[in-house]
This record gives sequence, structure tokens and C-alpha cells, in this order.
Amino acid sequence: MYGKCGSVHDAHASFSQIKNPNLFSWSTLLVAFAQNGYLEEAKGAFDRMPQRDVVAWNSILGAYAQNGQSLEAERFYERMPGRDVISANSIVSAFARSGDPAGAGDLEAAREAFDAMGERNAVAWNALLTAYADAARMDAVGEVFARMPQRDTVLHTALLVAWNSFFTASAQSGHLDHAKELFDAMPGKNLVSWNALLAAFARNGHAHDARLIFDSMEERNRVSWNAVIAAHAHSGHGEEVLGLFRAMVLEGVDPDEASFASLMLGFNHLGMVGVSREHLVAMREDFGVAPGRDHYCCVADGLGKSGRLGEAEELIRTMPFSADGLAWGSLVAAGLICLETEYATRAAQQAVDLDPRDSGNFVLLSNAHAS
Repeated sequence: MYGKCGSVHDAHASFSQIKNPNLFSWSTLLVAFAQNGYLEEAKGAFDRMPQRDVVAWNSILGAYAQNGQSLEAERFYERMPGRDVISANSIVSAFARSGDPAGAGDLEAAREAFDAMGERNAVAWNALLTAYADAARMDAVGEVFARMPQRDTVLHTALLVAWNSFFTASAQSGHLDHAKELFDAMPGKNLVSWNALLAAFARNGHAHDARLIFDSMEERNRVSWNAVIAAHAHSGHGEEVLGLFRAMVLEGVDPDEASFASLMLGFNHLGMVGVSREHLVAMREDFGVAPGRDHYCCVADGLGKSGRLGEAEELIRTMPFSADGLAWGSLVAAGLICLETEYATRAAQQAVDLDPRDSGNFVLLSNAHAS
């Protein structure tokens, strides 16, 4: 029990109270060490065991496999007097986890171990698929998938996990054309796949393309809505933000903190800073979402840029959070734009007082005085 709860100290203390520990007691201690990443302690317990069963062997093998120590895992695997499907899964995972994404030798070892398995389950298929996906070997992913004797829900999900892993990595690196090609080539797509594609275009400022993707989705969740709303908010499309937010609520999807951050940014783009400020109250009363520091700072930024510097400063000073340098920095910028040097200087001094070690704050103060 202690080992499963992560309390290795308690597990070892309980074991120490046993005068003549049996195989079950030794295995429990070994599993506690192994599952919590204590490799040396796990090996020490394994070496001291008067006898070992398949559970003990699989536990020590799995411990090294999960930590990517393929050489040690292989040594234990070769010494095992008897192996089962769990043992084989562990050694495939060990080779799959070790090395860098270009480690062809590790992939070859994982494939050899996989091909040598007499029996394979979804864990083994998923381990090999993910290894190929992480190494950008999608041709091999497709080949392995084609060999699956049964493409049931579990195995199909394993394939999607592998594809999504590689696809998301490509999307996050900004390679949108490559990501789109991967997405189109996927043998099956789920909501996670669609949201990853949508988020990729949204984060890279392609609001129009993000909207086209969103409109073509048969299924959407709050992640989908937030991504497309944020894309338009950061592109300055205030009307689209308001329209999408209303549509989300009408479809019964509850907005969260991210939804309101984009909505307030949309209000700012439309010059509706008063309405944005009202939503600091409305988001809690109407939707049960507590406004955070980002929401207050967004409203203060909108007030400052619209020339309402006194209200912006008051909101920053009275919000139920400690103002950071970004909050005061936005007021400095607004003061300089509006030629209100008094506000700019006061805000810059606040930023300096908050973090005297940040040279950027002194630049703000210098700019405020120079104006």
C-alpha cells in the first residue's frame, strides 16, 4: 500500500519490521522502489532476495526500462529464467525510450525485440508506434499499423497517440505546411488531432485559416472554441471575438479563464473598455469564473491605451493581486503614448521598486523622464 502511494520510506520501514520476509514481502519492497524511480535501492533489494519470481524480474526490468536505461534493462532481460508478454513489452519500451530521436540503433533494437515477441498486446504495439513517431518515421508507423492483426479501438487509439505525438511536435515548431500534410495523411483523426491542428494555426497568427479549420470540425469542445477565439483576439478582430464568444455560450459550452481573457482583449480592440471592465464582475456572477491577474491587467491596459490613465492606475493599485512589472509597464507605455509623463514616471518608478535588478525597468524610468 505504501509503495503504491509513493511513500517509499514507509514501505521500507514496514518491511524492516518483518522478521522473516517472504517472497511477497520482498516483491512489495522491490515494486515500491521500482515504481518510484529508486533504481539503486530496487537493484539492492532484488540482489538480496533469497528467491525471485516473474513479478520480481519484471519489476526490476520495468524500472530500468521506464528510465531509458536500455543496456541495464537488456542485461536483466537476458538473465531472466522465464519471460512473459510483460517482460517483452518492457524491453521494447526500454529501447524505444533510450537515445535521441535520430537513434536508429535503438529503433532497430526495439524492432528486433518486438519481432521476437511470441505474443503482442496493445502496450507492445503502442511502444513501437510511439518510438517510430518520435523519430519522425511515419512511414514505419504506417507499416506497423498495417501489420496489426486486429485494428480494434485500443490499437487504433495507440496509432492516433503516435500520430498525434509527431504531428503536434511539427505544429508546435511552426512547420505548418508539414503539420497539415501529416494531418491529411493520418489514417484516423480524433478531437485531439483537430484541436492540435487548430491550435497550430491559431498560435502562429493565421486567424482566417484557424476559423476555416474550426468550421470544418464535426466535434468541438472548449479547447476548440478557446483556440479560435484567441486567434481572432490576438489578430485584432474584435467583432469576430464577440460573435464567437456568444456562439460558444449559446451552444452550451461554458467559458473559462482563457475564454474571458480573449473576450476582454476583443473588447479592447473595439474600444469597449467600459464593457471589458464590467466583465470583471459579470464573469464571476454570470458564469462562476473568478477573474485573475491577467484579466485585471488586460482591462487596465485597455483603459490606459484609451487615455483613461487615472482609472487604469487605480485598477492596478486596487486589484486583489500584487501588480507585477508587466502591469506597470503597460501603464508606462500608455502614459508615453498619451503624453502623460506624470503617469508614465510614477508607473516606471513602481516597476523599478518592484524589481531593482531588472535593467528593463530602469529603461522604462529613463524613457519616462526623457519624455
